[in-house]
Amino acid sequence: MAGQQLAAKQRVGRGRTVCVTGASGFVASHCVQQLLGAGYTVHGTVRSLTNPDKVRHLTSLFGASERLKLFEADLLKEGSFDEAVAGCEAVLHTASPFTSDKTMTEDDFCKPAIQGTLNVLGSLKRNGVKICVITSSTAAVYCYTEGGGGAIVLHSCVSCLHGVDLIIFVTYIGHRSR
Repeated sequence: MAGQQLAAKQRVGRGRTVCVTGASGFVASHCVQQLLGAGYTVHGTVRSLTNPDKVRHLTSLFGASERLKLFEADLLKEGSFDEAVAGCEAVLHTASPFTSDKTMTEDDFCKPAIQGTLNVLGSLKRNGVKICVITSSTAAVYCYTEGGGGAIVLHSCVSCLHGVDLIIFVTYIGHRSR
């Protein structure tokens, strides 16, 4: 019975391709694992393919040798995601700049994340991809304010931009007014 259930689950994605940006990240790795387990072909983007140790957790997943293709992509370079999203029916956009440098300003952190998302959306539009799930960075749940004072907020919405259906999950620190 368990074998039949596994076989049925793997048929769900057979012949279908999904791209996961930032594939080596914590959330994205689990997305890749679930997609491969459901039989999807996965195009995963990473910052660099030069160090195999940084992607070994992906290449060792069940189904990866047959259905995982990794691409180098730069969030801040327009067109960098074109090859990875080509032929995909959906994209899970989890890539976001991350740093633990507490001296960074909103401009240092948010502007590259926004520009990176716009670059990914441009690649989707150029390649006719109609579905995109956008997640926030895990950095958004860290509170860097002195003495706390922030509350974790989860916001989700469904929207459409230039013919691409967007499903957006955003987690951020909301500051209380004093």
